Amino acid sequence: MASLGVIQLMCGEHPLDLNSIKITTTINGRISQTTMDILFFNPQYKSLEGELDFPLPENAVVVGYSYEFEGRLLPASIVEKEKARVTFEKEVRSGGATSLVEHVKGNSFKARIYPIPSHGTKQVQLTYTHDLPSSEEGHIQYRLPFALAADASLEIDIDVLKSDDKPRVTSNLSSVQVEQVGDGWHIRFASTSTKLENFALDLPYSDSDEILIGKKDFGHYDEMYFSIASLVKIPESTVVPSSCDSVAIAWDASFSFSKIDRSTELKLLEILLKNVKNVDLIIFRNVQDPVKNFQNFQIAEILEYLKKVDYDGGTDLENLTFSGNYQKIFLFTDGFSTLSADIPKKVPSAPVYAFINSDVNNFKSLNQFSTSTGGSTFNLKIKKIEKVVEEMSSGGKLNFLSATFNPAEISEVYPNIPTAMDPDEPIRIAGKLVGEEAEISLNFGTDLANIQFSKNFKLKKSDSVGISDIIPRIWASKKLDHLTTEAGDEKDKLMLKLGRKYGIVTPNASLLVLTTLDQYIQHKIKPSKDALPQLYDEWSQRKVKLQDENNLKKKNKLDKVYQWWSSRKQWWSVQYDSKFEDLYLRNNPLPTIRAPPGSHTKILTEEEATAAAEKSFVPQLRESPQQPVSRSRKSDSPSAPLASASNSMCAPPPPPSAYESAPMLKSAAPMMDDMFAAPMSAAPQKEMKSKVMKKKMAKEESFEEEERCDDGDQAGNKDSILDENSEKTPGSASIGVQVQNWSPDVPYLNRIKAVPVDQQYAKYLEERSAFSDSPAFYLDCCCYFFAEKQKEIGLRIVTNIVELKIEDARLMRIVANQIYQEDMLDQALYLFKLILKLKNEEPQSHRELALVLAAKFEFQLAVNSFNHVLETEWPIRFQHIEDEVIWELNRTLWLAEKAGKSVDISKIDSRFLERLPCDVKVVITWDVDDLCIDLHIHEPSGDKCYYGRHVTSIGGWSTPDYSGCTAYSTAMLREYMVRDGFPGTYHICGNYYSSSRQDLTGGTTIWFTIYTNYMKENEQKQMSVLRLTQASVIPTYQSESQLAVMNYESGELIAKIEEKSKRIRREFEEREAEWKRWEAEEKEIVAGNQEMVKEARKKIENRKKAEKPETQVKIEKTSKVENSDETKPENSENPKIAENSENPKVPENSENPKVPENSEPESPKKKGFFKKLFSK
Repeated sequence: MASLGVIQLMCGEHPLDLNSIKITTTINGRISQTTMDILFFNPQYKSLEGELDFPLPENAVVVGYSYEFEGRLLPASIVEKEKARVTFEKEVRSGGATSLVEHVKGNSFKARIYPIPSHGTKQVQLTYTHDLPSSEEGHIQYRLPFALAADASLEIDIDVLKSDDKPRVTSNLSSVQVEQVGDGWHIRFASTSTKLENFALDLPYSDSDEILIGKKDFGHYDEMYFSIASLVKIPESTVVPSSCDSVAIAWDASFSFSKIDRSTELKLLEILLKNVKNVDLIIFRNVQDPVKNFQNFQIAEILEYLKKVDYDGGTDLENLTFSGNYQKIFLFTDGFSTLSADIPKKVPSAPVYAFINSDVNNFKSLNQFSTSTGGSTFNLKIKKIEKVVEEMSSGGKLNFLSATFNPAEISEVYPNIPTAMDPDEPIRIAGKLVGEEAEISLNFGTDLANIQFSKNFKLKKSDSVGISDIIPRIWASKKLDHLTTEAGDEKDKLMLKLGRKYGIVTPNASLLVLTTLDQYIQHKIKPSKDALPQLYDEWSQRKVKLQDENNLKKKNKLDKVYQWWSSRKQWWSVQYDSKFEDLYLRNNPLPTIRAPPGSHTKILTEEEATAAAEKSFVPQLRESPQQPVSRSRKSDSPSAPLASASNSMCAPPPPPSAYESAPMLKSAAPMMDDMFAAPMSAAPQKEMKSKVMKKKMAKEESFEEEERCDDGDQAGNKDSILDENSEKTPGSASIGVQVQNWSPDVPYLNRIKAVPVDQQYAKYLEERSAFSDSPAFYLDCCCYFFAEKQKEIGLRIVTNIVELKIEDARLMRIVANQIYQEDMLDQALYLFKLILKLKNEEPQSHRELALVLAAKFEFQLAVNSFNHVLETEWPIRFQHIEDEVIWELNRTLWLAEKAGKSVDISKIDSRFLERLPCDVKVVITWDVDDLCIDLHIHEPSGDKCYYGRHVTSIGGWSTPDYSGCTAYSTAMLREYMVRDGFPGTYHICGNYYSSSRQDLTGGTTIWFTIYTNYMKENEQKQMSVLRLTQASVIPTYQSESQLAVMNYESGELIAKIEEKSKRIRREFEEREAEWKRWEAEEKEIVAGNQEMVKEARKKIENRKKAEKPETQVKIEKTSKVENSDETKPENSENPKIAENSENPKVPENSENPKVPENSEPESPKKKGFFKKLFSK
């Protein structure tokens, strides 16, 4: 026997201790009512919320629930399912005591309890009724549908009424006492510490008809109800042997079957496939595998193939298709479709026989589907395979077809449609008895169209057992089964009304316990009049006053949202052009353009060279100017005149004092404050935190609106290379984005990576055995296989997460976002719709659904969802999510316009309809509320954009902490935008700041989306996912983790700056080439002039030697050396020759060139000095 569902209270992913459980049951015929008193213990250091998932038997109905508060058990009230859950979570968030029981799916239920005090206990009480089935031996069987995995105190008390034969106990428990009491029996077991593996009670079988009549008192009126249980056999004349040649086997290979022993199903198949000639085997999980055909096969061949199947992935029953021409279809599943609807949307022509081998199952849904095809559903946990084969081998399946009665005597009989019958189980019919006496005929047949025989019953009010809750609830449960088969929105209202009237849990009604009158008033929930009469009266008196108070507190939601939107529009309108230039120059300094070289030095004639030689002048090469010259972008001053004639004839002219400069960018001068730091590199995060960065990170004050406006005024600076009226064309920039893949460093993933690629999936399955209940394991592995381009395996792995717990919104959100990233839009849409149903109170659920609808080009539905978010008043923790929704609404309308789709926007406030594109946009969301995740962006400028500095120097905007925001106030969304992107590396970081969740969940899953050219023609979008854990118990805004690195190549403004910069660099290169040519020519000219002057001087010296005595020559040379220090002209270091001097004059004192032309006569002292010098 496979293991039963385990009674275990979970806190997040961690179990709490089960202290004791007491089970009290009353059995009357085939009807049982069981009450479970469960006591839990919390060993943790803080009060926690507990969650109890438990299966109940098929057809069981939860009819009561109580929660211990201040030493007494408080009964629950029936509340609409969504409202009950929202109320429960609000109370948990505010610290109020509350508890909830809800129907999940199939026979699975969930109880949620808060608070369970630290190192304390909490008691709950659950009651359910059940129509008992037959055992394998043909007895009536009562069975506990759960087990106890750990030692706990266990007490069982069962009373069997009106039974002569002794019940038989089947259990792992020893010392079970069975005693006869009056006309019935009492069964008891008690132990202070034991494990419960299974417990079943076999009761004497009776094939007699069972008729129950009872009354329900509704206060001002009452109603009489009846129930008939009759065991009906097919007459021998109608039995026709059945055989088939071609069948299809649909085998559920999803993860939910990985821990289930399927040997029973294989044994059944071995019998069913005898004499079958053709088999199509369909393996299905998150997707359907290609059909594998077997012809002329050995049965063992199919069985061995099935034994090797890997059970992995979610379940998609809705898209299960049967394309062959089959006589029968065998469907092996538990009936839970975690990725789609629970039944195939294409009904096959062949009868479907469904087989269940799991304690947690969706029998009702499967049975309705199989019956509609002419087949049936079998629960192999209850029925032996021999009985299954016997029923399937007979030619006909008996069906209840209809009931015939007088409407004046009997009303509302259910079921009222053809229903497949189990030959070993009685058919139960329920209705309302109006007359004092009545007759009713039940009609049966193997053919759905023809009545083959009938069975008649007489009913009398005088046979009533009196006031009874059980019999009316039997009728209510039968009507509930009927309503689940109907389509339309009206059935939900009827089901809710039914649950409230008869006190039963329905698919859309839950049992909620509130502990104070204020809670009922605050959440507008009516207490149960029967269970809480005093509280009901007080609530009725205060209801009228409360309605008047609420009318006075209503606000105009759209006006408030428009104020927020106006603030965003103001940010978007600010220009940051001048700052872009400053920052750009820091990373890309421009060269200095030198002045034009001007004219060359004049080439000397022979006469000019001789004159220069007579002055004893040696010309020098002029060097080109190197220092930058201050200039204005609008300077148009003419070049300065050349040097005068008094300058040397050999040197080039000096640089001009002013010239027409090339257009230049603003210099990267120091700013007035410390807004800018050194440019960030793509280095690891530890290297990013320079002293300047740390200094800025210490600032938590955000920019005020006035400062942003002042910054915007600088955009019109005349020194900017950008024209003030330059048009910004959307999508004109060249943009490249590279997102750093997330790869967690965990041992199991490292072991998977270490094996060859073709063995990695097998290694994953091996590792899974140790982490099968961990969502993080599947998320890590799927991300790796996606990164390795193994999309099919990645999708299979991630869909395991929804198999871990039925209809868990958090797990669904993880899978839905991941498959949305992989463009599996149909399955993502189904999950997001289900999330919305489970979490309708969260605006994020509406937003996520709208995004997927827009991706599927269902623009009208997407716009309607966005508008719902704008118009609805949400709790304060979701404040300002409307800001992001307005951007996404306008983007959806833009996409619809591009796609040529018309959208009705008449219901949308026209103030929100404005397209505001931007270059860069980053959005992060996460899987659950009650967490505060911060988005930190390290910009290329060195600035950091986060909630404490939400507007940066380049115009970056990040979600701030709004007025009234607390550490736990979060809309499950943070965003970053910059209208005009600055090139460089953006480090995208997240900070798990805090959590107010009352469980031990640990990390959270983050999705981030990066847009470039948002709402522009060449828009690009990249999505990714990762896990983030809380950095520390004490939150700090610096405890961040890097999510991604984005390299942004260019933006519109930067593109214009770069174009100007390229033009300046080209001009610089051209000017430098011109200077090189000029300098080479100048060097050649000066060298020639120098050579001519040297030659002329030699001639002069030779001529003077011939004219003067040798002694005189020596004296003159000595005198020349001395006088050269005393009478050297001021400009002798750099003598120049005027370019306009064609016939330069040679000074009269050329024989003594050291004496200036207008010098005074030599003084006597100086003459005496020369005499003494000569005498020596």
